[in-house]
Amino acid sequence: MESDMETAEAMEAKLQTMREVLKNLGTANRVYREEQKEWRAARERLEDELHKAKMGNMESVEEFEEIRTTYEEAAKRCKFLESVLTQQRDDMETLETENETLGKKTKEMEVEVSNERRAKESLEKQLVSEREAAAIYRNEIRAHVNHLEEENELLRSQLDQKTKVIASLMEQFAVMQQKQDLLETRTSMLCNTTSLSAPEYHAPDETPPPAYHEATNYYPPVQQPVEPRQVVSKPSWGEDGVAVVKRAPPPVVQASPPPAAMEKKGKKKKEEDGQPLSLRSTQKAIPVGKACVTATNKKVAIVQEKEGNLLLYDNTHADGRQELLSKVKVGGALKGCCFMDNICLVVADYKVKAIDVSDPRKPGPVMKMEGFGSDILGLMYKSPYCYVSAKKKLKIFEMKKEKKEVVPYPVSSVPCQISHLRVYNHLLYGINDKNIVAVNISDITEPTVIRTLDMQTPIHGFTILGSSGLVCTRTGLKIIDITNPERPHITRKIALGTHIYSLDVKGNSAYYVEETGGKYLFCTMPLDILLA
Repeated sequence: MESDMETAEAMEAKLQTMREVLKNLGTANRVYREEQKEWRAARERLEDELHKAKMGNMESVEEFEEIRTTYEEAAKRCKFLESVLTQQRDDMETLETENETLGKKTKEMEVEVSNERRAKESLEKQLVSEREAAAIYRNEIRAHVNHLEEENELLRSQLDQKTKVIASLMEQFAVMQQKQDLLETRTSMLCNTTSLSAPEYHAPDETPPPAYHEATNYYPPVQQPVEPRQVVSKPSWGEDGVAVVKRAPPPVVQASPPPAAMEKKGKKKKEEDGQPLSLRSTQKAIPVGKACVTATNKKVAIVQEKEGNLLLYDNTHADGRQELLSKVKVGGALKGCCFMDNICLVVADYKVKAIDVSDPRKPGPVMKMEGFGSDILGLMYKSPYCYVSAKKKLKIFEMKKEKKEVVPYPVSSVPCQISHLRVYNHLLYGINDKNIVAVNISDITEPTVIRTLDMQTPIHGFTILGSSGLVCTRTGLKIIDITNPERPHITRKIALGTHIYSLDVKGNSAYYVEETGGKYLFCTMPLDILLA
């Protein structure tokens, strides 16, 4: 950059020198023109004199010779001035050529300097963005460290409490040990002072308590201990002369069996729990290709097949029956879709496409939608913003109507990679492999990642129901409480006996795709049955 500036200064000095030379040439040109005028005047006088001489008006030959000498000197001077003028014209043309060349080089250098300035500004912006990202990561690390410190303090308090409990138990054990030693001492003294030995005690038969009936939530009555009876027969004398007193064993209280109706109900529920969801009578199931539910609204449920097709089902039937309305061939690898009014936004081959589904039986053509960029993994729309998940970045766009089109305008972004996006109050939730990630979007221009919850197993789907999150895993559902975004936690686990790939909820119905025996079924089930 400095060498270019020095070259530009040298060229500017050379241009200034050329301007001075041109100025001098202009002055010389003016002098030449004045002398040329004088020579022409002298020539005209000479011609007049010659004409007079021819006419016989010349007074003397000497005067004629003087005039001829003056004429020859003027002619020589004129020729000299013409040669000088020719040389100056050549020099002027050379200087003009050099001036044009220097002008072109100056323009090229100005373009290069402008490009360098733009590159410098771009690098400065990139540096600012990297500093902002570093600040965000620093804040995340601090928040994580603070959270770990809070958990550490909580564990320390629990450890102190348990230590106190153990110390109290040890004190109680020491007191009981002292009482036992005292009792043994008294027993030994009693045996030594009497002629009879301590009566022999035969322990009653120990029978284990009845098992808890998990299926019927039924606890049998607890067996109450019965004090052993004292002497039930006269003492007999043994061979060693010691009297033996036999005690009768305590009666055993038998646990009453659970009622027949409760046993039948528990058996039926246990059999149902072992079955996949698709085999229960409370749902409607439709065979589909390898697919997942991606979006639902009041009229249509969209199932996304891995072959690049979108299946549009009618979900307005009261009995939960699903009717296939149409099938749209999108092509490419489908990563997700969402509804924007009557437009379905689809991620295909990592780019966003739009389909008009105002008439789901005759959907419009598949149209490309520019402005979102590439490497798109998923998206979600909640007016007026569209949240787009890209590789290593979450982007937020504001959707504005211009003429007859909807155009995305970038608002902000945050470095994180999540999918299955859902919005709850001022938070955006998504999944990343085994984690649930929460992003604070209260300030839409500066979103921040505030919490990550490890579910300990790969996640295949996520949606929000009220203030709870429903997480789809390979073994069933996990329900998390998201009332406090700083401390989301698992409240319940539901074993479904099947593999759910995705889940969406509208009203009192759940829409999902399950895998059973290598087959994929699009299913509908009432929420109260699914979460029972």
